[in-house]
Amino acid sequence: MNFDLICAEAAENTAGNLPGKDLEKLVGNCSSVLTRHGPYALFLYLKSEKASKEKHKDNTSPPPESAASFILFGMAKALKDVFSTEMNDVSDPENRPHTFLKIDTILAAVKDIGSNFEKLLLARKVLEQTLTYLRYHVKAKAEGSGNKDDQGHWNPDNAGRVQQGRDRESEQQHQNPRGVQR
Repeated sequence: MNFDLICAEAAENTAGNLPGKDLEKLVGNCSSVLTRHGPYALFLYLKSEKASKEKHKDNTSPPPESAASFILFGMAKALKDVFSTEMNDVSDPENRPHTFLKIDTILAAVKDIGSNFEKLLLARKVLEQTLTYLRYHVKAKAEGSGNKDDQGHWNPDNAGRVQQGRDRESEQQHQNPRGVQR
């Protein structure tokens, strides 16, 4: 089983669906919670973020999916691909919408994985790698948005201007690495 490929695919699928802004901050917070407190805390954090985003919406229309729910879904998918036996009660992410994802079922499955120390370490590694790839996807997506025109269509001319600006900054730093004014 290629764990790296599983992590990369889960991150790519998650990043492709992420709505909203400030995604880098949310992904960074997820990484921080996972590193400090473990997989169970990560899913609790995502559950609370999902609930807080949905609570602020008006009740007249169904709430749009929050970025936290997509990240939660992506992390569950990565774990399900690795731990199919422990995660078999979690709904299949490819056949059901995010709203049917049962968070309590995921938490119970993560508890089950956590009862075995070796499985817990593997789960943590899979989630860390998935979040790392997700962070880079989100960053690339944010930087790529600078290549769009006023209507949101990709414009290769903007891409060239953005790159030229970066090249100039890099060249100036190279010529004057300490930032000393002359």
